[in-house]
Amino acid sequence: MATPGADTDMSLAVAWLPYILTAALLVVTWVWRPLQNFLTSNLVIAWQDIFGFAGLSGSFRTLYLPGAVFVVVSVLTYGLHGMDTEEIKNSWSETVWKILPAVVALWFAVATVQIMINSGRVEGFDSMLVVLSDLTANAAGPVYPFFASLVGAFGAFIAGSNTVSDILFGVFQCNAAQNLSVPTMVVVGAQAVGGAIGNLVAIHNVVAALAVVGLVGEEGQVIRLELIPLAYYATATGILTLLFAYVVAPGAF
Repeated sequence: MATPGADTDMSLAVAWLPYILTAALLVVTWVWRPLQNFLTSNLVIAWQDIFGFAGLSGSFRTLYLPGAVFVVVSVLTYGLHGMDTEEIKNSWSETVWKILPAVVALWFAVATVQIMINSGRVEGFDSMLVVLSDLTANAAGPVYPFFASLVGAFGAFIAGSNTVSDILFGVFQCNAAQNLSVPTMVVVGAQAVGGAIGNLVAIHNVVAALAVVGLVGEEGQVIRLELIPLAYYATATGILTLLFAYVVAPGAF
């Protein structure tokens, strides 16, 4: 007869197995070249000369996306936990409703970034990001690195994600740094730090957190309070960015 302790250990092992499988598959798909080649060359969806612009193309490597690993592990988990059809259906329904807002936001954010980046393909015009970075660098002058983290924080505030903030403003920050002849890696690094800081006031995060603790409707108050640590971290990051850009590693990157 199984002891209670053994049952607990078995339950813990089963609970941890999906995480172990996910980590293992992610590593294997990156380091095992034959599998990597197979995944990258099959079920590839590609577009050429989008909207008639020569050279504007894109591809979608379905099997090589990290999300494919999570789908595989999910399917394996169904058998591992002995889930029936109704439980599987409920799990997919719950997952879709939870990620749908983020998916919609990412769709429009990525589309916006691509439009801004590729707007320079029109003859005689620079891309929107180049124009914005030129104007910002000229307006702020040499002190722009101080504000780089605030730009990243603003991106996270409106997009709800550090990742999307980096997508939105990464090229912008890089161009601004080049215009000022300061290390691009330092300024882009400040962008990433700012995006992380901006998660404090990211609308999606605040709404989700307050919904969990039953404080829906208090978003404005919480965001106002969060502005205090955000200002502190942004100021500290701005000072460090200036030091690295002009004192510690000028022209290093």
